[in-house]
Amino acid sequence: MCARVARVMLALALVPSSLSAQTVTITEPEAIQRLSPESPRVRAIRSATNLARAEALNAGRLPNPRVNVDREAVAGISETMITVLQPLPITGRRRLEQAAATVLADATDRRADEAIRRTRTELRLAYADRSEEHTSELQSRFGISYAVFC
Repeated sequence: MCARVARVMLALALVPSSLSAQTVTITEPEAIQRLSPESPRVRAIRSATNLARAEALNAGRLPNPRVNVDREAVAGISETMITVLQPLPITGRRRLEQAAATVLADATDRRADEAIRRTRTELRLAYADRSEEHTSELQSRFGISYAVFC
């Protein structure tokens, strides 16, 4: 046991410290590609749309029936009554609720699209700011003008 602990400690001591300090740089197209529809961030944004679609499907269903069981015993005679109550919407309200839920799901989908576009725009702006900082750093360090740099 002590030998294992000693080996692990020796292995950790020999691992170069520069491995943990490495930074990974990615290009703008790679970063935008990471915002694909399968990315966790986009899926989290789209989850509200999926929930609204499920609620729209639920709005079109009939309400659940209710079952009531009663037992009465009077003067040695017992009676058991079972009643089933099923509300039947005949006013057309269910159809209106379903239409409202569908419109709400569409609005949620549009909001999710806008949030994804905003995220991509913020990503592109961050790269543009970084590129501008890099260009101004080159200009101040080496005296290179932007026209020559491009």
